[in-house]
Amino acid sequence: DTTKVRITALDSSVSTQAASATNFYIKGSFTVPNPPASGVTWTLGDSHTITWTTVGTVSKVKIKYTTNGLDASPTWIVVGSSVDNNPAGTSTSWTWVIPTNITPTPTATAKIRVENYSDSAVYRDSAPFKLVGKFTNVTVPSEVSVGVASTISWSTTGNIATVLLTYSIDNGTSWTTITTASNSTNSYSWIVPDTTNNNSECLVKVADNLDSANVSAISTNTFKIKGRLAAVTPGAASGESYTIGTTTSVSWSTLGST
Repeated sequence: DTTKVRITALDSSVSTQAASATNFYIKGSFTVPNPPASGVTWTLGDSHTITWTTVGTVSKVKIKYTTNGLDASPTWIVVGSSVDNNPAGTSTSWTWVIPTNITPTPTATAKIRVENYSDSAVYRDSAPFKLVGKFTNVTVPSEVSVGVASTISWSTTGNIATVLLTYSIDNGTSWTTITTASNSTNSYSWIVPDTTNNNSECLVKVADNLDSANVSAISTNTFKIKGRLAAVTPGAASGESYTIGTTTSVSWSTLGST
């Protein structure tokens, strides 16, 4: 802040001039960091190259991001603490590996900020964009039985609190809801409903309950849903006995088609 402005009258017979009363500071600036463009979606764990151009001399910058960029006072997190900046008029690029422990943003509220290392009042923010998690390794046994618990398991990238679980018996043409469940264990014990498909055309899907249309994964294997028989008589009561050569009624119940 050592700069001043002087004004001198050129058409006066007497030299007339005045200088600004206080010093001031000439600041540099940045073009809008790009990408991301407005409304794009980036996935946690992926890497993206961010590019900007500087007006004026700025030797180093900080790179920050926020997930609540539309709030009045966003929370900014530093991901590049001292990034070398190219000379004025030339672009600078920096690769961001998006952390995997971020809570996803179902709507476009995330932003990137490029900030003068020496003056936090000099910065430029990107357009708002989405950060989403992802699911991988969705597995289910190759055969499951009606009425019996079977474990669905998966891996999660990002802090996704709840999941929407669905299943298909026609290889993904249509889907039926299983439940909405906590994602604390990356697994769910599914009591298989009274429906069957013996043709290995069944699938399970795991989705972010807050963004199910965009963030989901389907089981890596298809599976069969099999019916089940349960004996009713004989054997329903403990200690029953039967005499050889006599006629005894045999009955059972059926779950699903067998």
